[in-house]
Amino acid sequence: MDVPARFRGLGAELQAINPDDRDTWIDNKLGFDPPPPDNELPRGGVPYLPAPVDAIAEIVREAPVGPNDTLVDIGCGLGRVVIVGHLLSGARGIGLDVQKHLVARAKETVVGLGLEGVTFIQGDAGDVEVDGTVYFMYAPCNGALLARVLAHMETVSKRHPITICTMDLELDFVPWLYECPMTEFLQIYRSVTTFKTIRYGDGSANAYRFEADGRFEYTPVTPERSSTGMYSGGDPRSGTLDEAQRADLWNRVQALAANSALHVEDRAKGTGAFHIADASGTRSFIVKRGPELAAWDDFVQHLGH
Repeated sequence: MDVPARFRGLGAELQAINPDDRDTWIDNKLGFDPPPPDNELPRGGVPYLPAPVDAIAEIVREAPVGPNDTLVDIGCGLGRVVIVGHLLSGARGIGLDVQKHLVARAKETVVGLGLEGVTFIQGDAGDVEVDGTVYFMYAPCNGALLARVLAHMETVSKRHPITICTMDLELDFVPWLYECPMTEFLQIYRSVTTFKTIRYGDGSANAYRFEADGRFEYTPVTPERSSTGMYSGGDPRSGTLDEAQRADLWNRVQALAANSALHVEDRAKGTGAFHIADASGTRSFIVKRGPELAAWDDFVQHLGH
């Protein structure tokens, strides 16, 4: 979405302001009022608290948010996140809040600023499904209401990948999300399109761990841990797989998981043990020694080299 010309340098202006003064500066520049008293909160709703402007900039930078995205704020209040997010990125912004007086004031702000790329919806977040690519939640609700909000987001995630940025809200219990490293302000979660984690132990008990964001670690057996007191799996290593490598990894694992003729009940030397977590849950299986496992071992041994 096009950002009015007078706001196109907002990011640079913001960075020039002392961090302690940025929230006051952005409120004065864009005409945000102090938060009024809350009312009309549903069961499980949480009072409105504006997100710091540095947190909004972090959403845009780390999610990331671009002109082709739709940024949705659940519990948007006066609209600071979607308005500033739109001005910094060009993304479409949608704010959702149950409180009529907050939504009315947010709409007035958008009209006053002459913004066409930001809209607001008044309604219960548990009853309204909003289609976005990046969502923000500053602990807007809990309990059964949060469960309903997440159910709507899961439905959206089945149509296209989504990213959820939160403050003071942990979603590590949600099976269809994987957790990214925490930033200064945010916990960031992304919808699972392939796997959350893959753990693999090879025939000599060397261990591999692969994360959905591409990170992997190899933890070799050391002589001190080996049954003979002499074996070493080499040097530990770690790195990050690119998107093509992650897709190749997942395709290979799925092929091994689907071929039950390769599976055995007991873990023995030379077999490979897999433990997978994805959107459907967790599962484990053991692959017997053979050419298929040898090809897999050759593949993972060369990752990171």
